[in-house]
Amino acid sequence: MVESGILMRRAISWCDREKVHCIVDHLLPQLEFSRPLDLSDIPAEGFSRALRATSEECEALCRRFDLEELRALVANIHIEHARGPEGEPALRLEAAICAEVMQVCVVTLKQFRTNLEETFTIQFQFGVEQEKVISEDDFGKDTTEFLETSKIDPGELVAQHLALALDPHPRAPGALWQGLGDGPSATNMSPITDGPFAKLGQLKHKM
Repeated sequence: MVESGILMRRAISWCDREKVHCIVDHLLPQLEFSRPLDLSDIPAEGFSRALRATSEECEALCRRFDLEELRALVANIHIEHARGPEGEPALRLEAAICAEVMQVCVVTLKQFRTNLEETFTIQFQFGVEQEKVISEDDFGKDTTEFLETSKIDPGELVAQHLALALDPHPRAPGALWQGLGDGPSATNMSPITDGPFAKLGQLKHKM
């Protein structure tokens, strides 16, 4: 299982992206979609597996991420041997997530279905993480995690990246705000057809 310290660092970094979506409150020993794996058992040719959430796990993830419904969650993962920046042994995990989610549109307040497809890559290295200043050149590169043990939980990693893929302000396709701005607090700006302001507008057009 990924160490709780790593999960906390991830949660803190997600705060900057405004997509925490209640992850921090759920750093619990009992994970909803747990698929523990020992990296010391990865064969030389690599390791592939399909992770599929049960109906009970989907319901638990719905409660965790405040979803109306999670109809399906499947992730195909592949782990292969790799090398770190200094040539040290490492393992690279690549995952492709497919999920069918029901959310409530912030415009119409009606449920709608979203088919999510998300991929992520993490490189695992053993040892103590070195202090490093993050530069602009580092963005977009594979995430590197330093592990103290050989155990990770790909299921929990999939759940975390599913949360990142969710729109915090879901909007159904074609739903448009009928007002000023582009958020739930937008003010309705229907045309004024009578009163002094309407006459002022008519006068402006004549000038």
